[in-house]
Amino acid sequence: MNSKLITAVLILSATFEPAAHLQAAEDKATFTKCMNMAEQTALQMPPGREKDVTLEQVIFAYSQAGVVEPIIALDNEIVDHHGQIQALLRALRHADAPTDGDKAADAMLLRRALALVPTDPEAWSRDNLLWQIAGAFTDIGQVDAARDATKLIESLDDYDHALYQIAAAQAHHHDLAGANATAESIRPGSWREEAFAVIAEHATHDGDTSSADDALAQSRRHSDFALSPMASEKSKAHDFRAALALARQIVNSGIQDGAMQRVGEDAAAAGALDFARDTFREAEANARQRQEGFGLADIAIAQAKANLFDDAMATVDDLEKLPIQHRRVMNGNDLVFALENIAKEQARRGRQVDARHTLDRARPNLLGGADSASIARDAVAIGEVAWARDVANGLQGLARFRALQWIAAGLAKREDYDGAAATVVDIEHLQNRNDDYADEARQYIAVEQIRHGRGVDAFETASQIQGPVTQVFALTEMGAAAVGRCMTMSAAFCD
Repeated sequence: MNSKLITAVLILSATFEPAAHLQAAEDKATFTKCMNMAEQTALQMPPGREKDVTLEQVIFAYSQAGVVEPIIALDNEIVDHHGQIQALLRALRHADAPTDGDKAADAMLLRRALALVPTDPEAWSRDNLLWQIAGAFTDIGQVDAARDATKLIESLDDYDHALYQIAAAQAHHHDLAGANATAESIRPGSWREEAFAVIAEHATHDGDTSSADDALAQSRRHSDFALSPMASEKSKAHDFRAALALARQIVNSGIQDGAMQRVGEDAAAAGALDFARDTFREAEANARQRQEGFGLADIAIAQAKANLFDDAMATVDDLEKLPIQHRRVMNGNDLVFALENIAKEQARRGRQVDARHTLDRARPNLLGGADSASIARDAVAIGEVAWARDVANGLQGLARFRALQWIAAGLAKREDYDGAAATVVDIEHLQNRNDDYADEARQYIAVEQIRHGRGVDAFETASQIQGPVTQVFALTEMGAAAVGRCMTMSAAFCD
């Protein structure tokens, strides 16, 4: 994070009106209470994998709030040494604009992680950790420390992977000369080519066309991974023709479809609707020729996001004409996936009647599994609660449990807590139920209650969770929600 919870509270208390001060102090108190309860619950669990998992989650929650002090003591409680190191790596905040304090805290965690690596008995596992540590050191500008970590790697492939991580981080931080030097030190092969692909991307972002072209030439078999972000950079700069030309050079169909979709979306957002339509149609024709249902689904969704709903539905028509085996590949049912996302976009733009019609079109194509549960969730999000319940009632087994969980979560987001609680009761009354399903639903509800300033109700909801693992996850997410409220207030008042 770029700011600390405590900093936000101090700013509010020093600068803003009493109501804001009181609310910020309340959010801080909520965070502290959540984390204390989560920490105590985790520490009281018997030693084993579940305890380690909950401790990792508590460490992560503290780190994301900028509270570093408890992390080392909690990390010491994790029995599995590999888990200890992974918890520290996960705790790195990777802020877009890290402060000196962020960098110092991350460096401390990385040094501890590096010191623990020798405790891992497996060479492959040590190497896996070391390339992650090397990349993280480079992210905070400590290239020498990254290289020192790299020297400890035994596997040549992981050694090259670590150098790739260093080169990528250098490019991200606009050190193209350093990134090129690191990439050139990698043995010929995949990691070297991927490093140059990343350099080409960032050189394009920096406007260094010559360096981008040189790096692209050296990326060879991985040039698609350079061309896609290069096209995106051109598109963001509204050079749509250059962006499309780059996208057309991409060989991998999935990567090319994604690149062309982004160009179309950017063109539409800039008001170049004719260019956007033509770009989407070209991508759609390519996917149709390959009979790729997931490609057509993604294009239809991109068209909807660009407010080109007639074009989106035309693409759906083409998707529906594909043989059934070609539209049950990536998303369970690509047709349903496309329609539910189009419905969300229609509702977002105030086209509620159209959204309901789109959901109705999807319903006969439901497979009764994950696609059915997810469309119930999306239906609640756009206000079609009765429709969602009707779908859920027609499901069996895990799909029904999952649909009801998501309905409960969706109702809580809409601040219909009575409806959410009633849905949890429905879960508890199902046959062959597992208490985890009801616990997870309560977790979703408690987090939403925090977000809407209903702390007392949230703690009451959390107290009803039976499983300690879910309870810890609920409490840490509640704490994160309290941090989010405080940061939102701080940003609003600072404008």
